[in-house]
Amino acid sequence: MRYLGPTARPRLNEALAVVFLFAGLFFLLSLASYSPFDPSLNTASIAAKPANLIGKVGAYLADFWLQGIGLGAFAIPILIVMLGWKWLRSSAISSPLAKIIGSALLVGV
Repeated sequence: MRYLGPTARPRLNEALAVVFLFAGLFFLLSLASYSPFDPSLNTASIAAKPANLIGKVGAYLADFWLQGIGLGAFAIPILIVMLGWKWLRSSAISSPLAKIIGSALLVGV
């Protein structure tokens, strides 16, 4: 069984790669435009419009991940984009279990 690896169908691989690439970009933009004055689950703010580029969803997402694991959160979108790039090229991921463990250690979980 292949984990995280692309399928035998190239068009499906490309479609999933685009989803991974956009998710990584979405996550990176939300983290990069984090503002501590944005409304979130544990802060009270009178700001009507969040300063985050992604909006209220990005503000909540960035606050959750930055307070949860700190600056290691910036490794997550990079890993998502790298996974999307592998799917776009339809290349198999060698030793996926070791890469999952290494990625978790890199992020700091």
